[in-house]
Amino acid sequence: MDIRIAAFAISALLIASTAMSPVFAQDDGVNVATDNDSYESGSQIMVSGTVSAVTGHGLVLQVVSPNGNIVGASQAMVEDDGSFATMLTAGGPLWVDGDYTIKVTYGDRSTSTMFAFTGPMVEPEPQELMVMIDEHEFSLPYEAGMSSVNDLTVNMQDKSVVLSIDAVEDGDIVITLPRELIDSTGADGTDTGFIVLVDGEETAVIEEADDETRTLTIPVLFGAQEIEIIGTMVIPEFGTIALLILAAAIVSIIAVSSRSRLSILPKY
Repeated sequence: MDIRIAAFAISALLIASTAMSPVFAQDDGVNVATDNDSYESGSQIMVSGTVSAVTGHGLVLQVVSPNGNIVGASQAMVEDDGSFATMLTAGGPLWVDGDYTIKVTYGDRSTSTMFAFTGPMVEPEPQELMVMIDEHEFSLPYEAGMSSVNDLTVNMQDKSVVLSIDAVEDGDIVITLPRELIDSTGADGTDTGFIVLVDGEETAVIEEADDETRTLTIPVLFGAQEIEIIGTMVIPEFGTIALLILAAAIVSIIAVSSRSRLSILPKY
């Protein structure tokens, strides 16, 4: 009886191990690891791994905080041998102490790894864009978190300003607009809402305003590249000097025309 029981137990273990082995071997074709188990604010996270088959897809990494927020994202190039590596920076305005997950997606395959983070929240550094139009210089303070604002152009025809951005995470870009540069008002002079497009899609924003500026909080998603803010007026296409020249020219034309009419009047 004991021999039969032992034989049955051995057979059951063999069958179970055979059935379970594909599960343990399966990693969805993607492996990923970090160079350390824990990081402090400001430290660099080296993320590396391999894919079993190179398909030409882009490899996307997302850093997910303990409360489920996506606090960082990046893309990595997959080499011909299937390896990849990229560097991330630990810490930011949305980071809290705890265990973080790095999710890696390659085509329809994915995997993840975890690390611990400890450190104080990092306040975003104040930044500003300087725009020169004719003799006018405008300062546009902004906050972009881990993302960046690369350039700003003024579109006179569309009465808008266009921001070139590099959104490396989901989050908000907060920018303060001088009313002298761009504004949005109704016929009675009261404020109306700007139309804000993120990569061509209209986006709801939060606004604070005073007599001189209007500050917009604009939500953006990872990968966004352009924000267009459309108002009802932008700084006139002609600067102060050009307007003075134009006014002087108009006065001169009127004066010459008046003299011409006087010169042809009959004399008695």
